[in-house]
Amino acid sequence: MAYIDCYNASQDVLLNQRVRVALAVYAQTVATEPTTTTNHTARVALIGSVMGGVAQYADLFTVVAAANGITSASADADILTAVGDTWTAFAGNI
Repeated sequence: MAYIDCYNASQDVLLNQRVRVALAVYAQTVATEPTTTTNHTARVALIGSVMGGVAQYADLFTVVAAANGITSASADADILTAVGDTWTAFAGNI
């Protein structure tokens, strides 16, 4: 998919709203994961950043999700998986 197509897909308001919910759900998952989880400290640190700027992070996570084929028609589980994959990739890096 061309970058402009990814960007256009990421501007879908419904997708962005659904990603916001997925961010909150995934943050709770990270908060309750075992402390032995790989990169746990960085993953937990990202919770505060995301919840403190959910609109900004939702925009970023939505762009990544759209670039990976997620749309507003995708299942909730697929959106949550995309958020989780992005969370893991971003933890400790932003």
